[in-house]
Amino acid sequence: MLFGGTLCSPDDGPRHHSGAWGQPYESLFDHCHDVRLVAGGTLERATGAAQLTVNSVHEQCVDRLGADLRIEALAVDDGVVEAFSARQGGADVLGVQWHPEWDAHRSTASRAFFALMGQSMRAASLRRGIAHPRFAAPASPHRGALRGH
Repeated sequence: MLFGGTLCSPDDGPRHHSGAWGQPYESLFDHCHDVRLVAGGTLERATGAAQLTVNSVHEQCVDRLGADLRIEALAVDDGVVEAFSARQGGADVLGVQWHPEWDAHRSTASRAFFALMGQSMRAASLRRGIAHPRFAAPASPHRGALRGH
């Protein structure tokens, strides 16, 4: 692994994965649990929340966090690392154990994840002198739209 961490299988698998991979696709992502965000962390600042409900479809979790990674979120019930961040080589790194692409229009956690990705791409394009309209800063009414939803 790039950062040198290790993975393990959680002792209580049903909390983090709802069942067999052969079940209907949609039901895999309906399995949710709460995560506590680290105060002052990237996700806490992006959402304005101390806790989020996220989907959970993973059979492995962080055993030993890699070098220079910071914990962003922990599972409320068992303390499994659910998100981490870093600043590596001038780029932002944000990893999550849930699937932000699933039901993103209703999920505060997903919207925050993708908003952070957009911010990172805008910053990278500006550093490289690329002025692309797709990476332009969003209009001000969208700023703060993640809070309270």
